[in-house]
Amino acid sequence: MAGLGLILGLAGSISTKVFGIFEKREERKMREAELAHEVNRWSFEKEMFTLQSQQAVAETEQEAFLTTVRGSYDGLQASLEQQTKALQGTSKWVKNTVSMMRPVMTSTFVAVLVYNAIWEASGDYRAAALMASIELAMMSVAWWFGDRSTKRVVESMRGGHIRAAGGDF
Repeated sequence: MAGLGLILGLAGSISTKVFGIFEKREERKMREAELAHEVNRWSFEKEMFTLQSQQAVAETEQEAFLTTVRGSYDGLQASLEQQTKALQGTSKWVKNTVSMMRPVMTSTFVAVLVYNAIWEASGDYRAAALMASIELAMMSVAWWFGDRSTKRVVESMRGGHIRAAGGDF
């Protein structure tokens, strides 16, 4: 009997050690899985922080753009109101002449550009005249079409299509 107790005790001790080895192996696998989960969580948090930063930048840029557009639109509105007040009580001929100023100036500057580019003198004078004509033509065309593009931008933003840093939202 003592021999049987010795054998059973030895078998119990060996089986405990063998099961302990398997248990340690499973604990190690579990710890590796936990660490892999932590790495995935950190990369997710990093990506989330990057997206939140991009969102903040886009919102700031959008607010700056809206402030600029709003200021431009308010300036245009004030200019039109001042012109309307100044023209009150004047003849229809004066009103028509004032309203034809933009198209006449634009056409004149574009005609000067074409004339300088095709038929005018040569050398340094021609280059300087051409550069001045190009600048005047660009300014007058921007003046003519500037308020329309601002209106389109505001309308597109109200329609939900807003361009921001990194793409469309």
